Amino acid sequence: MQARSLPIPLHLSPYIKSALWLKRNAQESFSFKILPRFHPAFIFSLENTLNITNQFAGIELIFQPCNIYFGGEGILPSLFTIPAKMDVILVLLYPQATGVFWQEDAVHFFNRAGNISYNGQSFRILNERIQEARTIEEKWQHIHLFLTSKLLKKIPYNFSYVQRAINLIRRTSGVISIEALARESCTSQRNLLDSFRQYVGASPKQLASMVRFNSLVKDYILNPKVLDKKIAQYSYYDASHLYKDFTRYLAITPQDFISQVNDINKVI
Repeated sequence: MQARSLPIPLHLSPYIKSALWLKRNAQESFSFKILPRFHPAFIFSLENTLNITNQFAGIELIFQPCNIYFGGEGILPSLFTIPAKMDVILVLLYPQATGVFWQEDAVHFFNRAGNISYNGQSFRILNERIQEARTIEEKWQHIHLFLTSKLLKKIPYNFSYVQRAINLIRRTSGVISIEALARESCTSQRNLLDSFRQYVGASPKQLASMVRFNSLVKDYILNPKVLDKKIAQYSYYDASHLYKDFTRYLAITPQDFISQVNDINKVI
């Protein structure tokens, strides 16, 4: 798999974590379990993508060429198969961007994904422009101009609470209490919970748990030998506690996870 970063305009940096052009040119496909998704994602499938059928959060989702897909955060296990020919632009958002983009409660998008190519005229026009563009640079320009028009809107006051809380969750790798989150975000626990529902879709506790698990697994992918040493650092009681999270999030054991091809998990 080839992964090439695309430049994110400064004004979009509060909302977009990364933008990647992903192209796999191996001769054989591979299947893998994807880590819990605390970054919502846009997937723009380009002309050379083959039809791909994947299990996403318990449903069958078919990725076809020349389409636009959106997936919110999620914790249900998802099984992906990457074929030899895959050509997509992947845009990972920060968790709070779901509610901003859709202008409705993000809880509706939690554990869900779907084809949004025909969700209104603006998506249809964008998809046509992406496919007509000849270079990746031109395609990306159409995409980030579209995202600019959707994300740069007047944001209500409670959005700042969510941003501060998410930054704390990321800095602490999810090892932080809800009481501390609310206190450091300068709001009440109740208001923080309601604001997370609006902008993120997951509760602060759910997001912190996903971030904690992903942070440990990132270390595990890079060096499986550090697993036992990292358990306490990430506030797991013991190995059995961690195994429960592997079953919950991935439906496989740590050994099965590390033995699979983790190219995408390493990238995102």
